[in-house]
Amino acid sequence: TFNTLVFDSELPFAEQTLSAIARAGADAILVQDLGALRLARAVCAQLPLHASTQMTVSSPEAARIAEELGVTRIVLPRELCIEEIRLFAQGTDLELECFVHGALCVSWSGQCLTSEALQHRSANRGQCAQSCRMPYRLVLDGREELARGPEERASPATGGARTRGASNAQLDYLLSPRDLAAYDLLPELIDAGVSCFKIEGRMKGPEYVANVVDKYRRALDAAIERRASPLSARDEEELRYSFSRGFSHGFLRGSNHQELVHGLYPGHRGVLVGRVVEVHARARHVLVATEPSAPELKPGDRILFDQGKPEDDEPRGGLFACERVGPALLRLSFGGPDESTLDLRLVRPGDVVWKAKDAELTRKAKRIASQERRVGLELRVRGAAGSPLVAEAKDDLGRSARVESAMPLARAVASPLHEGIVREKLCALGESEFALRRLVLELEGSVALPPQELKRMRRALISALSSLPPPRAERRVSEGHAADELAPPLLRERAPTPPLLVPLLRTLEQVEAALALAPALGLRDIELDFMELVGLGVAVEKVRAAGLRVVIATPRVQKPGEEGYDARFERLKPDGILARHLGALEHFRRRGATTAPGFTVARGSRASGSR
Repeated sequence: TFNTLVFDSELPFAEQTLSAIARAGADAILVQDLGALRLARAVCAQLPLHASTQMTVSSPEAARIAEELGVTRIVLPRELCIEEIRLFAQGTDLELECFVHGALCVSWSGQCLTSEALQHRSANRGQCAQSCRMPYRLVLDGREELARGPEERASPATGGARTRGASNAQLDYLLSPRDLAAYDLLPELIDAGVSCFKIEGRMKGPEYVANVVDKYRRALDAAIERRASPLSARDEEELRYSFSRGFSHGFLRGSNHQELVHGLYPGHRGVLVGRVVEVHARARHVLVATEPSAPELKPGDRILFDQGKPEDDEPRGGLFACERVGPALLRLSFGGPDESTLDLRLVRPGDVVWKAKDAELTRKAKRIASQERRVGLELRVRGAAGSPLVAEAKDDLGRSARVESAMPLARAVASPLHEGIVREKLCALGESEFALRRLVLELEGSVALPPQELKRMRRALISALSSLPPPRAERRVSEGHAADELAPPLLRERAPTPPLLVPLLRTLEQVEAALALAPALGLRDIELDFMELVGLGVAVEKVRAAGLRVVIATPRVQKPGEEGYDARFERLKPDGILARHLGALEHFRRRGATTAPGFTVARGSRASGSR
């Protein structure tokens, strides 16, 4: 991944890094910055380029620019719904990659400047400070209001997920979306034209990868084979234990902001158990009134006590024992001071109880994650009496090897070769780096070979394959590319011109005020940024009548099916366009219009292009 904006001073180091990536044999590189795209293509034209979701390639028109710059796959913005993805796929031949699981951003992909503005950490430079996960107060017309909404309760229909209840809860996390979980939408996404699915895993551990990838692999295999989803309610519950702020379909079913942002907490919770009824700190246990769909609890499970202040250090600890003491009533016991970090004196009646981690799942995921990854192997074995036995192997890395027996096969008298013997002696890969994926056995007649010879052939195959480097496509890598070579600069006037004051206006009242001040301020250009487009035509005529140049600013994002906005701007015949999304650059440059890219287009250096 090379998913960051690159500034002018960083271009030499970026070039060195891209050269190293190309020489290392990477299958592809993920890029956000248009200048980095140009640079990567100049360094190695054979290196496939994928456009990051941070590039905000949100329409087929934008995809045409990406394709022209060498992109072969686009990672779609998370904010598109399935029908918009379908329209996108119909307008491009590029591969489309879609997020299906993980965190969601409160802003459009690649367009959030909150972290940079508040904490000087750019989300477009890999430094997002998670500003959307902080508590906020609601200020309405200059007056602070309490944001309130329905509290959530567990629902059997959603595997213990929280659904809307009747009580009135204060909402502090007004910008923190739920997480995306679209395992049940894979068939629809495939039908819409998605060719690759992406699981967000930033700052997640190997156990998270083991659990989540397993679930989506099984769901995807079933979707490809047009079978019913194999995932059970328990599978969905296990996904929540890996990490969950509450699951949703994100924007894939369309926009529903009240459903997407519950406002109650910004971090991991797990599965809802119930509420604390009594606390017995000295006896090291609490009584909990359970929800109807409360999960099974076992010793070792991680329990979290939610006191409505997620920003604080919430009480949590490992469960020692669980006992049912009445209808919908559990006694949860925790170890002593030497056995648990949980201080039950901090727990209060009324606290919401969550099962944050499942002990059995954690052990299983750790076992999977700790296993040494093996390379898949396909083995073809063939032979006939009087000829050597031939074994041909090919592994998942593309390496291949061939060995023959040191003696010809004999006609079998008592113990002929069969698949069981071949698997036991020739395919017992044991402690090697390989794992058998497929065996093809082609023996003519009843033949025999000493078992020790099969073992020798196995050792020879493993040695031959292990000594080979993975095959790599031949690549030509070059360095020393100047920014002006990648994207020729605009012709400059011989004498420098003084800077111009160009107001960007959003209402007719602002336009009239600017026109009145134009002579005194020396204004030559007026930029119009009418969000609702109401009155835009009138504003264009007013500016033109005043003898000034009129420039129209496009929206910052264009979704599939919204091309009509650019057509409307074109009909107004402005003197220039401030293109704030890639689709607008493509639309107007093909019509010869004067355009300038806005700061919302992913570019950090001169190598991105000046036009």
